[in-house]
Amino acid sequence: MNKRKMRVLLVSAKVRAGGEAAHVTALAKEFIKKGIDVSLLSTDPTGGMMAGIIPEDKLFFTEFRNHNPLQTAMNTAAIRKVLSEHTFDIIHCHGRDNAFAVRMAGPKQPYVYTCHSMSVQTDFMHRMLNSTGDAAIAVSGDTKEFMIRELKIPEEKITVIENGVDPTQLRKLTEGEKRWLYTNYLIPEGKIVAAIHGRIDPRKNHIMIGKALANLPEDERSKFVILCSGIREVPGYDPLVSQLRELGVLQQFRFTGWTEPRNILGCADLLLGPSQTESFMMSALEGFFMDIPVIRSKTGGYSEMKDLCIGIDADDLKGWTEILHRVAVRGTDDMKPMVDTAHSEALRRFTSEAMAAKVYRVYREVLRGRGR
Repeated sequence: MNKRKMRVLLVSAKVRAGGEAAHVTALAKEFIKKGIDVSLLSTDPTGGMMAGIIPEDKLFFTEFRNHNPLQTAMNTAAIRKVLSEHTFDIIHCHGRDNAFAVRMAGPKQPYVYTCHSMSVQTDFMHRMLNSTGDAAIAVSGDTKEFMIRELKIPEEKITVIENGVDPTQLRKLTEGEKRWLYTNYLIPEGKIVAAIHGRIDPRKNHIMIGKALANLPEDERSKFVILCSGIREVPGYDPLVSQLRELGVLQQFRFTGWTEPRNILGCADLLLGPSQTESFMMSALEGFFMDIPVIRSKTGGYSEMKDLCIGIDADDLKGWTEILHRVAVRGTDDMKPMVDTAHSEALRRFTSEAMAAKVYRVYREVLRGRGR
């Protein structure tokens, strides 16, 4: 990938869990494999998911609370200190607030901005926070359209680079591993296990699956176990549990807490992604590599994978009910051709190695544009 050792500073506020953290971690791993010198400036002094991947002396810390003027000044000072004491060829900012903080620090190095979320405020004042630097990256075509339409970023500055994951971390479970997890997650034998993999948040729309289950007759509903990852110590957990209890379907749900994708998807017969908003839905890629059918909302990233999964509008209760009815009656065997195609296409298009190579090309173009 590289002819000489490039020095890259990754800047991210979200490094403990979630799609952005997984993206940045995958990028760091691939760069390090290729001999690129990677440092991280984040909100976690341990490096979060990158602890043990990036050396401790290359982990830097600041808060990134840019809505607070005092904290913005502190962020700026922290960034300037890192840049004055260490040498980097390029800075890669993940998220709008981080790019704004880097801009305020006035770096001499070029910097790149990746947009991971379409759930940001887009009024005139908030658009003033936009700071694309030398180039902007969108994680899907839908995200690019959002950046042009809502953030008013010039189209020529944006490159679409689809998310990618490491397929070597998504091997099928052994029978022993699967039995242990079934016991740990309290899954009776013979159930249809559907996974919802992601944080517990109203926008992830877990309740839609609860409502769809409630619409099924008891003999179909009782066939399912809905396995949900995501830490439970969040504001959305208790209200969700209350809603599921009111619907009479709480007994179908299992909340695992944080877990590796391989564990939850290795136990599952299918992946459900009913999110109300997404920029890409990285868990869909993990489902492709784990050889299970993916049924997801037609939100950001769906257009990149619409031939590899089943798409349903996030608010289409009838659609979600019908797909659960279909699985309850027919199982998932008839989805195998789609699953096989999804796996082979994911190997071709959605690996972390392919993603990192494309990001690296953006870096090289930016550096050439700066005469470096």
